[in-house]
Amino acid sequence: MLVQFLDYIAAWNVIWFLGLVFGGYGCYLLANNFNKNYLSSIIAGMIFTFGTYHMVHSMLHIGLSMIVWLPIFVLFLFKLLEKQSKYYAIVGGIIFFLVSLTHLYYTAFIFMFSIVFFTVYVFRQKKVSNKTFITNFSVLLTIGLISTSVLFLVNPTSGDEFPMRPLIEHIDYSISLENLILPNSLQTTQIISNYEMNTSFYSFFDSPVMYPNIEAMVF
Repeated sequence: MLVQFLDYIAAWNVIWFLGLVFGGYGCYLLANNFNKNYLSSIIAGMIFTFGTYHMVHSMLHIGLSMIVWLPIFVLFLFKLLEKQSKYYAIVGGIIFFLVSLTHLYYTAFIFMFSIVFFTVYVFRQKKVSNKTFITNFSVLLTIGLISTSVLFLVNPTSGDEFPMRPLIEHIDYSISLENLILPNSLQTTQIISNYEMNTSFYSFFDSPVMYPNIEAMVF
């Protein structure tokens, strides 16, 4: 829809800015919900936004850099536990759907996190006694899963659109937990020449979306 009002470059930059940078604000809200400290929440948002995983994937896999809804969904899960309101259940389900619009990887992430979240709640309670929370949690997941399923029915994918990736590529290029916060061997300055570092520096100001993966390697 943005291309109806903006050119492709401007639309791309707007999507990238809103999806990536505002992810830091979402993480700020999540952190501030627990510690009520402005400075530490800002730091948490910066760490989440500029993690190497998001920056590296922001060039070719823009959907993986759209992290804005992830912390907000987690925040609504905890709000659902605290407030026990249908409002958080319905809006949380809508946010689940918005996560699905960005990337299926993140849909799997939040679904698994939701199951772990519920499991921890059950173990801490020793028994499922809070019927209101159980109902609201079920409403959240139902809205999210049904809306995501409808999305695929309306926009089916075809196996002919993209070449089939061999299984070994999924194994080699899959993310590990430590890579979410620590750079790996491909993200150090040792493998980058001075020319690439200079190109990365200037392209950061001229074409901020074109070379973000180089930025992740350099920094």
